[in-house]
Formats: sequence, C-alpha cells, structure tokens
Amino acid sequence: LASLSADEVSNNIVHSIAPDVDERTWEIITAGTVYPLSLIRNYGVFAFTSALGVTAVLGGIATTLVYGVFVDPGLGIFEALSAVTELKMWPDSIADAFGGSFGTIAYLFCVNFLTFPIINSM
Repeated sequence: LASLSADEVSNNIVHSIAPDVDERTWEIITAGTVYPLSLIRNYGVFAFTSALGVTAVLGGIATTLVYGVFVDPGLGIFEALSAVTELKMWPDSIADAFGGSFGTIAYLFCVNFLTFPIINSM
C-alpha cells in the first residue's frame, strides 16, 4: 500500500493520475479488490494471468539488465561489486529493517496466501 499512497513527495503514476485521492481511499479500494478475489473457489481462471505475470517479470528483468549493460553502465562491474561489499550486513534496529515496508510485507502475504489455491486448481 505504501507504493500506492497518494503523497506529493513520491510523484508516482497513481498520484499523477488521481492526485486528490487520499491514502485511506486507496486502502479501501485495495481491500475491496482483494477480498472478493479471496472468495473465488476455482482459481484455474488465473492460470493464464499467472503466465502473463511471469512473462512480464522476465521482460522487466531483461530490460533492466540490457539498460544497465548498454545504456548506463556506470563505472563498471568491479565498481558495483566493491560498492556492495561496503554495505552493512545487519540493520541497526528493527525499525530500520522493517519500518517503512509494512505495505510491501502485507502485499506479499496476500500473494503468498493465494498461491496454493491457484496451484491446486491448475
């Protein structure tokens, strides 16, 4: 839900399309969409959309790799690897680790919760 929040700072696509919609309204819309989907008994209808989702993710990964290699390679792979080795291994606190990610965690829980019924009906 954090990525769908309608704030002036993020300048995301949702905010540019509907600038006057507050975060609470987005939460209600999301719940109104997810709840009826959780009541479906036969998830076989989602087999096609699942394949499209996998294809879209693979396309996004390929696009990101091509862009990183050919369009904006930065300072090279060795500089990128040395920057990764300088990162901290553990966060300083639980708030630093999970403080701003509640919406993402809730979304991933919803997706994981619906995965097994979809797999069983294929």
